[in-house]
Amino acid sequence: MGETRPGLLVLEGDARFRADLAESLNALGYPVAVASKTEQAIEILRDRAVGLVVADASLATPGGAGVVQQLRTAAQNPQLPVFLSAPQEPSSEEVGAAVASGVLGILQRNAPIAEAVYRLNAQLTGRLPARFTGAPRVKVRTPVHFLRLGDGGELSRAGVAEDLSRTGLFLSTAATAAVGTDLKLRFALPREAGQIDCEGRVARVVFPGRDSAGGGLGIAFHSLRSTDRRALACFVIDRLLRASPIFHA
Repeated sequence: MGETRPGLLVLEGDARFRADLAESLNALGYPVAVASKTEQAIEILRDRAVGLVVADASLATPGGAGVVQQLRTAAQNPQLPVFLSAPQEPSSEEVGAAVASGVLGILQRNAPIAEAVYRLNAQLTGRLPARFTGAPRVKVRTPVHFLRLGDGGELSRAGVAEDLSRTGLFLSTAATAAVGTDLKLRFALPREAGQIDCEGRVARVVFPGRDSAGGGLGIAFHSLRSTDRRALACFVIDRLLRASPIFHA
């Protein structure tokens, strides 16, 4: 028997963000109600139980206090979890005002939808959705620079990551390394700012042959920073969601 997921309410004036967020959450098994006006959201909250609300910051007073109080009153839940949404990255003052008013955080509408999905799901469950547990892989073509730990010097060797998961990658390269070899890695996520710097261990070696176009190394990450771990998870979720038919209707 599948787990019962709490319902969400998306009160959002931006039609594209409202639809993408609702469809993405639906794809993960969350029941989602949507509203474009505060009055519609209040009616929904009076009619059904909701576990979390995303509210358009433009509908709120500074800090979100006004609309948050209205929504919590309608839901008869003074602790109803609420995120605000904003068109771009908020200032530290805006975040501080929102948190002071009881808001959990501010979601950026101009960021990949996976960022919002990741934060909302983490708030509701504290873990990744069941669909993304384990290590689902996505196809990529991104350069990777690497070096055996202990060799010293610059990351002079290069290859191409052909698939990527939250826990590792397959590196297409002419370089050889034994299973168990520890490597220092550096690569950028496609279309993402910044880069991932981490360590990994060779878990699999593929030699060129008739069954494969070329050789390479299967590498399992370790010593990932929390920011890099989140960036990888969001990237994989975004790619998997974008492959869903809901984005190609």
